[in-house]
Amino acid sequence: MKKLSLLSALLLAFASCALAQEVDVTAVLDNDNILVGEQSRLTFSVFSPTNISIEWPDIRDTIVREIEVLQQSNVDTIADDKQICFVKSFTITSFDSGYYVIPPYVLTIQSSDGSISTIETKAVMLEVHSVAVDTAADIKDIASNAKVPITFSEVSRAGAYVLLTAAVILLIIYVIWYVKKNRRIPIIMRQKPAIPPNRMALDELYALEKKKLWQCGDVKNYYGEITEILRRYISGVFGFSAVEMVSDDIVMMLKTSKICSEENRKSAASMFEISDLVKFAKHETEPEQNAEIINIAYNFVNSTWKAYSEKEGGDDVQ
Repeated sequence: MKKLSLLSALLLAFASCALAQEVDVTAVLDNDNILVGEQSRLTFSVFSPTNISIEWPDIRDTIVREIEVLQQSNVDTIADDKQICFVKSFTITSFDSGYYVIPPYVLTIQSSDGSISTIETKAVMLEVHSVAVDTAADIKDIASNAKVPITFSEVSRAGAYVLLTAAVILLIIYVIWYVKKNRRIPIIMRQKPAIPPNRMALDELYALEKKKLWQCGDVKNYYGEITEILRRYISGVFGFSAVEMVSDDIVMMLKTSKICSEENRKSAASMFEISDLVKFAKHETEPEQNAEIINIAYNFVNSTWKAYSEKEGGDDVQ
């Protein structure tokens, strides 16, 4: 069984790099024997006597059906005057016991003189075990429910609930009787005025900004909440159910709207596209991009609401 820490793998890669005379590649697991749900790290190391450009394999959510990829690192570089080594690692796990082969991967290498070649890693075996069960031990029955005596405070609280329920029922009966007796007296119910869609969207965006989700590392929910706020706003202003539509259909409907300018349509398309990449393709964004997208959302709401208000002949409600 191989158990190497990431630091050990890097030191081993650097030592091998000093001896290499040609471009070479290795694939190493820091732990090739794990329990179901445990994690291991697959590390690719590329050795070269000169600086090169590498096209790494496109590994996303899974390596094979039974092995999932949880995280991948940036490329680390170790170099001296004569040798250079590139290292990239993937944190993996599996929830199915068995023996699984991590297949060879092909890397495309471009040297400093412009020549291009390919190099292939060796296959690696991962062994996944389930939790051992002692079949020789006696099977025990499920414990029965413990009997807990009823306390006076519980009885008093139950009595209070009964009295409160009875009082509410009597009040309802009295109101119904009174209304029937005084049919000619109209009952006017004051309704809470509806909140304009732009005000609701701006308030929700402001509340989201105060949560500081992306600053705390929750980028996926940050982008998801922005697009959900925009979907509700678009449904309330543009007259189609954006909440139930996919991003491409929403952008297509905005293109046919007279109150959505081409600039606003492009802004919406950009926001939905980035959000979909973050939610479904695990796209990594920059801090500046995270800060800018909510400003784009603010501008989209304000601009389209102004155009909507002018078209309807009403006031521009802010």
